[in-house]
Amino acid sequence: VVFHPRLVGGSPDSVFWQKYLQPLLTDPSRPCAVLRRSVDWQREAMDCMERAFRAVVNEIPGYEFKTRAALSEMMYLLVTRAPAMRAVPKKALRSADRIKTMLQFVQTHYAEDLTVEQIAASASISPSECLRCFHDMIGTTPNQYLRGQRLQRAAELLCGTTLQVTAIAAQCGFEDSSYFARSFRQLYGCGPTEFRRRTLRAGQ
Repeated sequence: VVFHPRLVGGSPDSVFWQKYLQPLLTDPSRPCAVLRRSVDWQREAMDCMERAFRAVVNEIPGYEFKTRAALSEMMYLLVTRAPAMRAVPKKALRSADRIKTMLQFVQTHYAEDLTVEQIAASASISPSECLRCFHDMIGTTPNQYLRGQRLQRAAELLCGTTLQVTAIAAQCGFEDSSYFARSFRQLYGCGPTEFRRRTLRAGQ
């Protein structure tokens, strides 16, 4: 779930931004937060993310408010409960900066025919260092993250447009419609057509 912090923090002079968002975003001792369902508050934060995502996908009446409310609740949990890391090594901070740059690059260019070399070049590092950053920081590979971004965008288009499935696949960077359908089923538990039918029915 990717969103601009101002969605919940408002303008830089707002109390939400100054009291909660800015301290969290600029704290070098908290470059990231790992969430596990075995921890109560972390499970609650993950549930908030799920509610926000579903609200956007289903576009239920007032979904903008519901999305912002769920994300605000999640951010409050992170601000008040996420522990700081003692003596964060400079290498870890450097890796955090690099992964942010590469994630943003993927989110902007997900529909293109990206390679690991291109993703690495966006952060001015080698492909091997790129692989290490992805593995250490978010526990996946660049290609797996790229595929996830493409599938997430495809899910949004399935629910928010009337484009044909093949057109959505191509628009999201999938040249092979069969591969797109298999990948979509692996992530969402059903094919693209069934996913569209279910979400539209749920929104009625």
